[in-house]
Amino acid sequence: MLAKAYTERFRLSVTGWRIVGVLANFQPLSAKELAERTAMNQVSITRAVSALVRLRMVRRTVDRKDRRRVILRLSEKGLAAYREVIPVAIGIEAELLKGLSAAERVALKRLVRTLCERAGAVLPETRDWRDFRGPARGAHG
Repeated sequence: MLAKAYTERFRLSVTGWRIVGVLANFQPLSAKELAERTAMNQVSITRAVSALVRLRMVRRTVDRKDRRRVILRLSEKGLAAYREVIPVAIGIEAELLKGLSAAERVALKRLVRTLCERAGAVLPETRDWRDFRGPARGAHG
């Protein structure tokens, strides 16, 4: 539902929204720093940033101290999109959490944090997806 909101309203992809969200909270960032914060590969970041630049959501500038480094910041349009979508995201989250007790909410936050930490530890981009294939199965399963 949230993806539908930012796609319909701002033509943002899921990746684009992730980048907007990270830049809103941590800008300015280089593409490498953005890749680290989003846990996305450099190619995906480059494509998504190019699309965001075309949408005038993100500005690219060359770092004055290191001319090889490109700095990324949200434009006013990008910041406005973020400010418009965040209340929707918060409303959706509130609705989802409404049925949980305070203890369940605390447990959920702890579990999500633990899963994210575990994913970061065991699923680096360098790991091959083939590591996760189960044993070969016959035609009948």
